[in-house]
Amino acid sequence: MNKSFINNPVKRILHIFILVLLLVLSMKYSSAYKENGHIGLLTVSESENGSIQRGGIADLYLNIRPGSGRIYIDSFPLSRLDTQITMRFASELACDFLQIDCSNLDFFYTIRADSSMVGGPSAGAAATVLAIAMLDNQEIDQKTIMTGTINSGFLIGPVAGISEKTLAAEKHGYKKALIPKWDVTNDDLNKTGIQIIRVSRIEEALYEFTGKNYSKNYPEITPSDEYLKIMKLIAIDICSKYGSFNNSVIFMPNTSKK
Repeated sequence: MNKSFINNPVKRILHIFILVLLLVLSMKYSSAYKENGHIGLLTVSESENGSIQRGGIADLYLNIRPGSGRIYIDSFPLSRLDTQITMRFASELACDFLQIDCSNLDFFYTIRADSSMVGGPSAGAAATVLAIAMLDNQEIDQKTIMTGTINSGFLIGPVAGISEKTLAAEKHGYKKALIPKWDVTNDDLNKTGIQIIRVSRIEEALYEFTGKNYSKNYPEITPSDEYLKIMKLIAIDICSKYGSFNNSVIFMPNTSKK
């Protein structure tokens, strides 16, 4: 080592200061957001003869890296276009919710499911929760799972197949299942052995997953019967495009005969 450096206390102090500053900046950067995260997804599909609904579980992983605002999806099985749109919308809403600029970040979503095709908007709320929690450096409760669409204003929209999904959640060892507050299902969900919580906004879901209170002073919203009727028709219309009349699905096997 250079003797002039050793004998110069000013240089030594400056060197130590620079090292400490770099260390602090490195720690601050690394803790700004979580790079890797996971959340469970509730799914629903049909039996081979197309007459029986079957609930299931899928895994959604997210990796956030420095980049240029790009969004990637790696799905097995393959994903439909609406799944890609849902993941992009979830990322954008997460950044808007936290009021941060994500143009310097890339989002890598990985979906793994036991079905032949991935599609549908019902993973939107869960994907948004995952992105917000990671960007805000929060832990996700891996014993909590949810289903629901995500809409403008951070509202969680209704889906169908709720009973089958909650039964699947119980079967796979989850302790708590979040479902849309305004879902129009008439099923008795109390038959399951897990806690069922109805949520209407992403802040409520975030609290259940992370324990952090994101509440804001929003006016109480009571949807009209006409709204619920329209949303139900929309859900049926979306699902019928994938071959199921009364399901709002995330993942559905391709049961068509060749």
